[in-house]
Order: sequence, then C-alpha cells, then structure tokens
Amino acid sequence: MVKTKRKDKKHTGSGHSAPGGNAYPGLILRFDGQGRLLYATRSLERITGRRTEDLLGRTLKANGFFSSPRRWKELIDAVLREGEERYCELRINDGKEVKPFFAQAVPEKDPETGRAGTVFVAGLYGSPEQPEKEELASSFRGFYRILEELPMGIVTMSKKKNRITYANRRARKLYGVEGVEGLEMKDHSETLRLFNSKGEMYEPEDLPLSRSLVKGEEVSREEVIIRSPSGERTVIAGSSPLFMDNGEIVGAIASFTEITDIKREQEDLEREKGEKQTQLDETHKKLDEAQRLSDIGTLASVIAHELRNPLGVISTAVYNCERKNRDNALEKHFTNIKKKIKESEHIINNLLNFARVKLPVIKKVEIKQIIDSCLDSAAQKYTRKSFKLSRDLSEIKGLTVEADPYQVQQVLANMVNNAIEAVPEGEGRVEAKGRLCRLGRRKAFRIEIKDNGPGIEKILREKIFEPFFTTKSKGTGLGLAVCAQLVGLHEGRIDLASAKGKGTTVSVTLPVHGKNERKRREL
Repeated sequence: MVKTKRKDKKHTGSGHSAPGGNAYPGLILRFDGQGRLLYATRSLERITGRRTEDLLGRTLKANGFFSSPRRWKELIDAVLREGEERYCELRINDGKEVKPFFAQAVPEKDPETGRAGTVFVAGLYGSPEQPEKEELASSFRGFYRILEELPMGIVTMSKKKNRITYANRRARKLYGVEGVEGLEMKDHSETLRLFNSKGEMYEPEDLPLSRSLVKGEEVSREEVIIRSPSGERTVIAGSSPLFMDNGEIVGAIASFTEITDIKREQEDLEREKGEKQTQLDETHKKLDEAQRLSDIGTLASVIAHELRNPLGVISTAVYNCERKNRDNALEKHFTNIKKKIKESEHIINNLLNFARVKLPVIKKVEIKQIIDSCLDSAAQKYTRKSFKLSRDLSEIKGLTVEADPYQVQQVLANMVNNAIEAVPEGEGRVEAKGRLCRLGRRKAFRIEIKDNGPGIEKILREKIFEPFFTTKSKGTGLGLAVCAQLVGLHEGRIDLASAKGKGTTVSVTLPVHGKNERKRREL
C-alpha cells in the first residue's frame, strides 16, 4: 500500500499529481498522440504556478506554457512514428521568461503489440548547461522505469475532475482496458466491473479509491475482483488520500497486487482438502461396514450351528415317527414338518454361505455349460409355475473362462431363482443373455437375467445388495449380498436395473481371465 501523510502532519509542496512527484528533481511529462498532457510530476506546478489538475487533459497549445508547441508536437509524432528514444532541447515559458528544457523523449509501447501509444518526456528545466545524454537517461529511468516496472499496480485520481490521471504498466495490464487514464469513477462499474470478495459489484462511491478521494479514508488489504474483456483477476488493494498543505484532499493514490494465482491455489487446496476428507469419511464408513458385516457373519455362523443340532433331532424324530405311524391322517403333518425342516436348512445354508465366503478356486470352464445347467435346474425346480424361460447364449458359445465354477453357478442360480419367483403366473417371462464385453482394459463377458415382474422402486434398489434386506415376504435377504461378495472376489461387477411395473434386469460382468496365482496367494 502506498502511504501518504495525514491531514494533521505538515506537508511540503503545493500538491500531488502522481506517485513519486517529489522524488524526482527534474520534470517528467506524458503525452498522448494528440499532444494532450496525461501526467506530470509536481515540478510542473512549481514552474508554471498552476495546479496540475487544471493542466491534465489539455493540448500543448491550450496549456500555453509550452514555447513553440509545434516543435513539441513534432517531437511527439517522431517518437511515436519511429518508436525510438530521442534527446532534444525544448523551451518552457514559466510566465516570466523562456527557459531551456533538456529532455529525453521515450515511447511507451504496448508489451503485446509492440506499438507506441504515448510518449514520456523527461529532463532538466532551466539548467545553464546542457546535460549529457547519460545523465538524462539515468535521471529519467531512475523514476519512470522503476515506477513502470513495479510488480504492483499504481493508480492516481484527481478529485477536481474525478478521473484517473495515471496508471502504471502493471495497473493497465490488470485492468485489461486500453486508455485507463481519463477514465471517470462512474465508468469503473461499466467498463471494468469491479466486485468485492463476496462477489457483489461495487457502486462507484464504494470503491477503495473513491473512499480515499471523497472521505479521506485509508484502505488497507481489501480484496477486489476485476472483470474486464481480458478476463477475471483478483487483487489486494490499498488506497490513501493526497492532501494539499491546507489539508484539502486533491486526489488519491491506490496500489494493488494480483493474487489470482494464489487465490486459485487456495481454492484448489480447499477443494483437494474437501476431496480428501470425503475419501477419509468413505474409508471410515467402509471400515465400519466391514466391522458390522464381520460381526453379522460371526453371529450368523453361531446361530446356524446352534440351529442345526435341534433340526437334526427333529428330522430324526420325524423319520422314526413315520416308520411307526399307522394313522394316515398324520401323514399330512409329517410332510409339512419335513418341508419346514428343508426350508430351515436352506436358511441355515444361506447364513453359512454369507459368513464363510471362501476365496474362489480358479479353473478353466466353459461358461455356457454352467449357464445352461443353472437354467435347466431352475426349470425343473419350478415345474408347478407356468412361465416362459428363453436363452440367447450364441455369442459366448465355446467361450472358456477362468473362474470358480461352483461360485459362478451359485450366483447364476440365485439370479434365475429370483427372476422366476418375481414373474406373474401364466404370463411370466425370464430371459437369459450372454454377451462378450470389456471390463476396464480386460476382456470380459456379461450374463443378463431379465424378468417381466413388478419391478423394484428406486428407494429399494439402493439397498438391494445389503445383507438381510429383501422384498420377499419370505427370505433371509442374503442371496444377492452373497452374490455381490462372490462377484467381487472374481474382480467383476453386479448391476441391477429396474423400474416399478417394468420388470428387473440383473447383470453380472466377469473377466475372462481370472486372478493369477500370485494375486490369489495375496488374498
């Protein structure tokens, strides 16, 4: 931030027209191609006795103190045309006498186009002897070059005309607007579109420079977003008022440093932090779920073992009772008891399968044979239900894969059984399809089991692979949970697509080539 003396401190000089006005003992002037004065150090006020604010924006002839304005204009035209520095002797009339002005004229070029748009004329006024070119160059560059090459933007504004009187190269680049000098405060919101850190557009009177200019406020480290035709930039701005000896505010100066890249890095870090936190939360969730499933598996194993003993006793008792039974009326009850024992054993097997999912024993098998076997077994199992079972396995005919045949058969049997149980009586349709596909970069095959059952609502589809969740009136809810585990062990994936009233399609995708021996040992 550029600081200035406060009102209650003693000042020297008659005012400020640009940053560094007192720092340079000579005179620096800046003109545009029409010869209008855009910038001057405070020395011009001392020479002419006129306020700089009254001189800026006026032509050489209108200002009157440039002796032989035609010669000044010729110099400006030549420097702009040739784009090179020139050394010259000019004249300035201070109202009393005409004195020599030994100067160096420097074109100010656009860094992108390389074209000169304005000219700086800097030198020593009234010197009895013409200085050396090196002295002029050193004197000029000692102020202008430093000011122009500052890594921060510098802008000054005149209170009388309420417009920007000077902007260094960095400021012009950050603004992204040609001809910043002469821009009035009200034009900021139209041309530059300045926003605060909350993304709210500044009113002209709320800008840091305006507050310093009108209220005498010193602004420190305020974040400003500049949106111009060249893009969006974020800067940290500061501003201070410029005073006359009598305490009157005659202008304001602002400095700002770009933090666009820093801001972007902070946003990237925050986003990365959020992503890492999300991943950490998901990992914790998976660990909790794994622990929960482990506990459930242990409990299921214990329950299964405890139930098998009494079921074995009941089964033996029924067998002995049947042998000794002479009453035909009891035969019906024996049949129901045996049926329930069989259902209980099925539930126990599901519990044990869930609790003791073993690593796959990889073998080379012909996958179509396994699918045909599952479909044929299902057709025989549900002979009392009227439905149509079709298959399309021509694409995978003769395909040999590496998998655990028992586990793959277990998965397919569960999928087919669920589909048959879901379809309506008489109008039910179950379709089995086999396709070749890719699983990432690996060659794979997909098995789809589609039914025309009632479908599954979205809220239920999200839980369909969770243990003990089922949409059936009877069932353990472990079938698809076990299937998901087995498919995962084969490095495959299981998907479910369904809509209420439109049936369900369950698909299993497995790689053609199973895990190698090393990976199996690592498991």
